Amino acid sequence: EGLGQLYVDAVFPAESKEQMQHLVENLSVALKARLEKLEWMGEDTRRKALEKWASFTPKIGYPDKWRDWSGFETNADSYLGNMQAARAFNYRYMLNKIGKPVDKTEWGMTPQTVNAYYNATKNEIVFPAAILQAPFFDAKADPALNYGGIGAVIGHAMMHGYDDSGSQFAANGNFDNWWTDSDRKAFTGRTDQLVAQFDGYESLPGVNVKGKLTLGENIGDLGGLTVAYDALQMALKENPKANVAVDGHSQDQRFFMNWATVWRRNFTDGELRVRLNTDPHAPANFRANGAPSNMPAFAQAFECKPGDAMVRADDKRVVIW
Repeated sequence: EGLGQLYVDAVFPAESKEQMQHLVENLSVALKARLEKLEWMGEDTRRKALEKWASFTPKIGYPDKWRDWSGFETNADSYLGNMQAARAFNYRYMLNKIGKPVDKTEWGMTPQTVNAYYNATKNEIVFPAAILQAPFFDAKADPALNYGGIGAVIGHAMMHGYDDSGSQFAANGNFDNWWTDSDRKAFTGRTDQLVAQFDGYESLPGVNVKGKLTLGENIGDLGGLTVAYDALQMALKENPKANVAVDGHSQDQRFFMNWATVWRRNFTDGELRVRLNTDPHAPANFRANGAPSNMPAFAQAFECKPGDAMVRADDKRVVIW
């Protein structure tokens, strides 16, 4: 975290944090609108879902309160001695938490980590400064790039609160069933469709993606990208002048193009084989294509026709949140 403080000073100015806060607000509004009009969810479960939505805690860039390093001393004489001093300091730091209230301002990632997370027991979504860089986020970019990049990541983190695992935790972070039986059945029926979709992706000859293993992340991608697209439309209504083509591509096209951009990744066959059996994330190419193939907005943006590779018939299209 000490290094993170220097990193933030170098690459994440206050105006970037302000712009990110507005992005999160738009994503939050878009998610609430979807929760309010879900046809398959009953009112009792919906009330609990909205209660959870209202208690989300977003953390952006870096901790509001930096850690105090008083009492931690190092010197140039001994690397081992410095490591031992650091471990002893951290050990005392952990012991000092005993008997005290949970510090909800504490972060589980450093600011220089290129990642994001949802914590179910704290009901918080966290976005370190290092992921708030291009191609995910650029304060000078047009709205489509930011909503298709970091916007989808924000939506993904939010949707973890409602995926197959996160949906088992209530607004207060307790492991608690807040679903009616009929609504849980309806939810499972839809997620089973997503399992089947990813089971059908062949990643290596004769080796397919495991839809059940990757379900939580796939729910996050599908719901997150959908909510991010809604939020982009809100942003363009707020600022109609931003709704212009760039490099010959519309804002909708650039939204999906940047979603694909952030998933540029290669694996060796050996690494991929390991991940297919152990990683709860599907390979990047299927994440890039999976969620948009369920969204009519993608087909509209690129003028796809029925039967095209990225167009699913209505009875094959997965819609959850």
